[in-house]
Amino acid sequence: MARFTFSLQTLLEIREREEQARQSAVAQLQREMERLQGQLGELDRLAQRNRQELRESHLIGAINVDVIGAYGRFHFSAERQAVGIARQMHWVQQKIDAARALLVEAVKGRRVLEKLRDNQKAAWMAEQLRKEQEALDDVAQSMGLRRRKEVG
Repeated sequence: MARFTFSLQTLLEIREREEQARQSAVAQLQREMERLQGQLGELDRLAQRNRQELRESHLIGAINVDVIGAYGRFHFSAERQAVGIARQMHWVQQKIDAARALLVEAVKGRRVLEKLRDNQKAAWMAEQLRKEQEALDDVAQSMGLRRRKEVG
């Protein structure tokens, strides 16, 4: 029996590889976003711990201006770092959005080719069945003619 061959199979494989590459790009950007979120979370935990230590030990009794000044400098530095991380996160989110849009387009392109392949295969199979039925009809007709000759 004949085998179905899709004339655009090479293009479909290229589109599949392109889709995989775009999935990989999105995943890499998401990992970068998670890393930045982790940095921001760690910075927040450090600031909370620092505030708690300041409350617990340095606000009772005599006020140590140096400790409060150090806390203020730390707090200012942590805020600057947080703003920098937030900017990076915004930039990475924009890249993620763009990469996802490209991924959606790649998926659409692959699905279009798969749908075309499926439609062509269905038409090919219908044609194969028609040819097979035609061949069976010819065999049946030949057998009928032989029987008539043998009987007649």
